[in-house]
Formats: sequence, C-alpha cells, structure tokens
Amino acid sequence: MSSTNRDYELNILKMAINKELDKIAVTTEENLSFFESNVDQIVWDLATKIYNQSGHRVELSMVRDLVITRINSIKQIIHNQNQAKKQIEQNLKPVNENTNLEYEISRVLNVCGDNKDKALIFLRVRNVIIEQLNVDKESVHWNSHISDNLWADELDTIGLLLLLDDEFDAELDIPGDMLGSVERWPPSYTWSNSFRATEPVACTVGELTDFIYNKIK
Repeated sequence: MSSTNRDYELNILKMAINKELDKIAVTTEENLSFFESNVDQIVWDLATKIYNQSGHRVELSMVRDLVITRINSIKQIIHNQNQAKKQIEQNLKPVNENTNLEYEISRVLNVCGDNKDKALIFLRVRNVIIEQLNVDKESVHWNSHISDNLWADELDTIGLLLLLDDEFDAELDIPGDMLGSVERWPPSYTWSNSFRATEPVACTVGELTDFIYNKIK
C-alpha cells in the first residue's frame, strides 16, 4: 500500500473513531471520571467495533491517543465552565452597598427556574439595564420588555450591547433581533437627527438573560 493510500485510510479510521467518541464522550464530571478510569476498556471496545463494522484492524495506540485527546478536551471544557461560574459569582455587582446577595438571589430565584447561576446572570443584566436606562430596580422584572416597558430607544439598545459585553468580559454576539435598531420602512430622512430614521429592536429582560446564560454556561 502506498503512503498516500495509507494516510487516507488512517484519516478515515480516525474520523470513524471520533464519530463513535462523539456518541459517548458527554461533557460531565461523571463521564470524565468514567473515561479516565476505563481508558483501556474504551480503547478495546472502539477498536473492536471498528473492526466488526469495516474489517479494518486499528492500531490500539492510535485509538488510545484519540481517547486521551478527547479526555483532555472534556477536561478543558469543564474547567472553562467552572471558571465562568466563578466569574459570575465574583463579578456580580451589588445593587447597593447594603444589599445582601443571597437575599437578592432568593427574590428572583423562582422566575429563573430555581437556577442559581441564571439568577446571578439576571441580577447582573438588571444592573446593566438600570445603569444604561436610568430606571428603578423595582421596574426591571423578568417579563419587562426593554423598549415597551422600560422605554429604551435605539441608542439605548445599542448601548446595552456594549455594556453587556463589558459586564461579562466576552463578545456575547447578542443578535440584532434581540437588541439593536432597524431602519423604519418607509425610511424618514432628516438632516437633524439620523436616528429618527431608525427604531429600536428589543426583547424582555428574561429573554436576554436566557440568551446570555446559554451563551456562557
């Protein structure tokens, strides 16, 4: 067999092994512990399955290397997730100096599905909205619409995008149909204020919280 054909065969086998790993390599602490404790058995099972399906004998060392690579990848993902959770807790800005964080969490926990991580994100989103829109804390609820209820204009929605990226120290890539502005149709052109030809696009505080939670969890 030529070296080119051999390389092609190896790439196909690696693709098949990685496809099988995708099915079983769930990114959880429990699954990571299982993988680390059963590397040899997993290697054997994968090599046997590839042989039964294709008739190709796979070098066990190659399978082992792919399994170890996948373990390290899961470790890194879990580490990043844990760091993100710690960052949420460490960077949460209190509403004022006398506010007890646990008390604030308990007040919003029910609307966040009893999810403490999501409740922390909601409080941070609420603080950003309070700062940008200059509104009272009591007026910012889970179902508050950022434009319809909190009166954000197109400049406010764009400002919120920037402040939220700063707050969470990440490019959240919040889509334009959640926060932003669009041209009115038909457009109304005016020399005095170009923003008069646009209107805000916004969502509820809860929808924004859900998006950010799913983005960084």
